[in-house]
Amino acid sequence: MCCQRTKDCYGNRHFIPMTRGYIEEDKVLGVIDEMFAQLLNTDDDIVQRDFPPLLFDDMYHQHLLLSASICENSPPVAMFVASMKWISAVV
Repeated sequence: MCCQRTKDCYGNRHFIPMTRGYIEEDKVLGVIDEMFAQLLNTDDDIVQRDFPPLLFDDMYHQHLLLSASICENSPPVAMFVASMKWISAVV
């Protein structure tokens, strides 16, 4: 959960570690800010971004899927969810 006004974020201890290997560590908060801005400037209820692994080393791999949705409008509060999506390459 993140508040756009205060930039306070609350979550479980697994969110940031799940992004490792998919988003450079120093860019995670920037991605969250971008997704939050996109949510505030669209009529969509949810925003999703797909991140392939930074290092591709086999034909079956996972992508990181980040999803965000607005929970409260004033002040804007959003919920961010990180999940893994299996991807298989066609050879």
